[in-house]
Amino acid sequence: MQRLFILITVALLGVAPLGGLSIAAQEVADEDWVNVARPTLGAPISELELLLETLQSIEAEQQEGPPAPIDDVNMILEELEGRDQTGYVVSFLQRQAHIPEIDTSELMAVQVRSGEFVLDNMGPSPFIVVPGGEDDTITIMDLEDDGVEVVYALNGDISCPGLCEITPPVTDGEPRIALQMLEGDWIIAPAAELCVWCLLNRNANADQTVGMLYVYPLLTDDEFAWIDSWDTFEMAYQGAPATLEVAVGQPDIATTAPLANVMTWAFNPSSNCRG
Repeated sequence: MQRLFILITVALLGVAPLGGLSIAAQEVADEDWVNVARPTLGAPISELELLLETLQSIEAEQQEGPPAPIDDVNMILEELEGRDQTGYVVSFLQRQAHIPEIDTSELMAVQVRSGEFVLDNMGPSPFIVVPGGEDDTITIMDLEDDGVEVVYALNGDISCPGLCEITPPVTDGEPRIALQMLEGDWIIAPAAELCVWCLLNRNANADQTVGMLYVYPLLTDDEFAWIDSWDTFEMAYQGAPATLEVAVGQPDIATTAPLANVMTWAFNPSSNCRG
């Protein structure tokens, strides 16, 4: 696959101003957002309503443990309904495609719609996991980062009866934890939570190359922070072909994926998302 990207790079050099592309390569050092489609409206509100019902049921049954974040999910639901809009669909078009940490991210509920993801979380705050499977467990990923390459490996399960609160541990003064997220799992993350979402598809979904998230943010501005990040990334490559039209997941949802920075990635891969 890396060879494929190198070939695409050669094509870009043939059709884009070389000067503009080389400047852009200096501005963006890694492959953030490459082969991740621009977030688009389309995630049904009904999924968020089902999550709210699940949380209400958990709160009614549980005797101890973290409180269900019913108020947070209800605020998101009311805000989206008040705007008469759905949540966002985010499609990942290749393994190891990833969304970087975004310090302006809103309070959000994220459902893994398809694929196997790594949630590499830098904190700073605790977040809630609601397992979508029947066994109420979440797998911790062993994370090795030597500054050049990041490697994720399965490293045992933690019990998550109904839901669990995950507090990123402090290692070398920097909070960080990585979890395996599977289809149906939910994350409720506070605002400004620094997370890397990486499509792994190496264990539970080894036969897949694509994945999808449903994202429901508590919007406080006109634009979703993830869209701002995607657009900023693409603007760094003005002068080069920036998108490829791809049909992903649902046939009625068209998505675009930024490909403009494949030059720097093909010859100098960054360490943000590795298997």
